[in-house]
Amino acid sequence: MNLEITDSYPSISDDDILALEQDLNIKLPTEYKEFLKCYNGGSPSLQDYKLDGELFDDIGWFFGIRDYPSGQDIKTENEEVADRLLNHYLAIGGSYGGNLICISLKKSDYGSIYRWDHETANYDGDPWEDNMTKISKNLKEFLSNLYAE
Repeated sequence: MNLEITDSYPSISDDDILALEQDLNIKLPTEYKEFLKCYNGGSPSLQDYKLDGELFDDIGWFFGIRDYPSGQDIKTENEEVADRLLNHYLAIGGSYGGNLICISLKKSDYGSIYRWDHETANYDGDPWEDNMTKISKNLKEFLSNLYAE
């Protein structure tokens, strides 16, 4: 079965991506920039993913570059979790259960994909790594491992 992305937002340009990078003071991985230019968010047809051979979670939608502020807009969504998500992660999507799919901006594993677990997040203090789980070494691997449960 091939992955399809539906309900994407209007097409964006390199200038839109550059503006996002400047607004958030980050540098996005090239692979993710290409994904944004191709789809600009949306809902994947295959939504489940495994960790260590077991169903781990789902991704209901990818965030896009939209009018700010608005739901499922990358900038808006990241501002909403800024006090709970370490600044070397960027939320790029969400699960139906409230977890986030994030891309690492850390030099040591730049472009890796993580799940931010909302149930073990530190709501009473500074964000931490304790609720972050690495699920793929990059976006391409993450997308290729999605399936329908």
